[in-house]
Amino acid sequence: MQNKLLTLLLCWFVCLPAFAQKMQESQHQQPATMLDLGTSMIAYGGELSKYASFSAMFHGRLVQTRNRWLNPAIELGWGKLAANNVRYVSETGTPNRSFNTSFFQLTAQAQLNIIKKPHQRIYIGQGIGVMRFNPKDDRNNALLNRSDTRAADESYSNFALLLPTSLGGTYHFPNYLGIGMEVGLMNTRTDYLDNISQFGDPTTKDNVLRVRFSVIAPLTYDSPERDTERKERLTKRREEIRLKNQREKEAFEQLKKQPKGKTNTAKPAKKAPAKKKPVKKAPAKKAPAKNQQKKPKLFGIF
Repeated sequence: MQNKLLTLLLCWFVCLPAFAQKMQESQHQQPATMLDLGTSMIAYGGELSKYASFSAMFHGRLVQTRNRWLNPAIELGWGKLAANNVRYVSETGTPNRSFNTSFFQLTAQAQLNIIKKPHQRIYIGQGIGVMRFNPKDDRNNALLNRSDTRAADESYSNFALLLPTSLGGTYHFPNYLGIGMEVGLMNTRTDYLDNISQFGDPTTKDNVLRVRFSVIAPLTYDSPERDTERKERLTKRREEIRLKNQREKEAFEQLKKQPKGKTNTAKPAKKAPAKKKPVKKAPAKKAPAKNQQKKPKLFGIF
């Protein structure tokens, strides 16, 4: 593992002159994409250990730095976890008491900038990704297919979902070379990094603490035309916001100058009364004359 780290760092420093020459040619441009390479100290948290021992992880990351608030990133990493606890005892069976797991992980991350200046940045990152791991015992024998180390009919996949959360910061020199540091949890959605679940606490997931160190260099730059267009668009947007705030302030000042209790000085127009339709009276019935006598009917019919 140490030889791999030394080889990676040597390759990185050999490539630095080429990056420096490219940056001297593009000092008038703003970086659009950063290449982030480095190593991490990682510690496993599970049934056999609670972040007690650290091992190494290597990573490469591409970060798009053009946006003001939110920057997307994609990362590829590989490393190794290990723990040994000869005193671990389970009430339900006899699990393995040591393990080592090599893994690869690929994640995509959104970085929300808390502070972003031309040469400093502090951000909160939340990502999603996948991990492939391979747990082994102290004799370097794979544990995935050894059902005797787990409960009956207990099996699992060596692929796991990751939801990494982190807090980090970067500092860039005038030539845009930079350094970075990040602290976070990988938040694995598996309980089998150590090959132990039902013989331990199956309600919790194994996790990985990560302290990350990196060196950063620009990979691509914005063209001068695009950078100018972006600045003009930002300037126009700021001017629109300023004018909107000014109009709202003037409207508020006019409202304050009005007398109390009179929010609207204009009197409402009076409505003309609606014309009533003439009501037709029913014809009056003529009362029978008092002196008029009724004629008797003949045979009760005529």
